Amino acid sequence: MVQEMVATTLCHTHLPERKASGIYAGVQQTDPFENPGFARHITSIVEEHLAVYQGSPVTDAVMELSPPSLSESPHPSMDLDATHFGLTAASTDTIPTDVDHSDSPILPLSEPPQAMSDASEQRPVMSYDKCMLSFADGIRLAICKNEVPPTQPFSYNTDLQRLIQSWDDCSADWAPPPDHPIVIHGHPIPIKHWGELYRFNKMANGEWKRLKSHWSNWQAYQASSTPEAFWDTFSDSDSRHLNFSTITKILKEKGQQEDNNIVTEAKQVFDKEFANQFGYEKEGRWVGMTRHSDIVKM
Repeated sequence: MVQEMVATTLCHTHLPERKASGIYAGVQQTDPFENPGFARHITSIVEEHLAVYQGSPVTDAVMELSPPSLSESPHPSMDLDATHFGLTAASTDTIPTDVDHSDSPILPLSEPPQAMSDASEQRPVMSYDKCMLSFADGIRLAICKNEVPPTQPFSYNTDLQRLIQSWDDCSADWAPPPDHPIVIHGHPIPIKHWGELYRFNKMANGEWKRLKSHWSNWQAYQASSTPEAFWDTFSDSDSRHLNFSTITKILKEKGQQEDNNIVTEAKQVFDKEFANQFGYEKEGRWVGMTRHSDIVKM
């Protein structure tokens, strides 16, 4: 059987034929390389690139081309600052040489991360959602609101010595028990800091409201110069120590009397301006304060 060789015209089926476009209508199609000017232009470009790679070793028809230096460009008008792209003289030193990535593009690596300084050299970050506490041993502890726990069950009503040992870490009596009510990040929090800690933390579900009156009484106790001086004030005629409920009542009455004295003195100082100095605006009108405890806080 004789097979006839049929000449077939090959074409790219995904491209439109030139004659189908009006752009080429009536225009004679020629090979661009038949144009002497175009051929000279292409030749000059090739010669420029070959000039860059002159001197490269050639073995078995395989030419190993090395990229041009960043400081040498065949097109000076297109020179770009290498540092603009993150390239440095040491960039190529960071590329491993023992791994074959012949099919992968080589990208400039970013600068290595800087080493962090020791935590002791960094100043704690303060923000609206953190409370900073300083301890006698020099430690400063940043406590976030959600890290403040509810207090564990405790009572100092019948154990004032335990209160003394847990109040202030600057005191020689500081010896918090293993079941200290508040421990954060392994640090027993001295009772003297509880006011700052819980007033700051609105997420503690009313803990400060529950603790406030007791804490104020403990603060009054610790304000005494010595335990002996405290018991001289809070003992009966037979030198027996009063219980904590009685002490609390006495401290409350004492606080009220001190508030009364302060308000009386303020009225004498401000005279007719007292109402204008101690009050607040409500619904567009001025309301004078009457509670002595509120006036004292102004």
